[in-house]
Amino acid sequence: MRPDNSCPNRKPKTQVETPDPRAVCWTEEEAAAAMRISPRNLFDLAKRGHIRFILVGDRSKRYRPEDIRAYIARLAAGQGAV
Repeated sequence: MRPDNSCPNRKPKTQVETPDPRAVCWTEEEAAAAMRISPRNLFDLAKRGHIRFILVGDRSKRYRPEDIRAYIARLAAGQGAV
């Protein structure tokens, strides 16, 4: 058994602080942290059209806090991920 009880093949999780709610746009990591989901889950939600994003340049996505809140409000209202 390893003394630190860590898995040798597992990457350490990077901790992203909850983003500033006053920011105009959040990165994928910041938006995911605000929702308490993984960036991969957020990527999948955006890819399926459930959460809106802004494309900055060729590949960088940014998420507006109001779009994240709108998605959460739809879920809370029982409208699902539409």
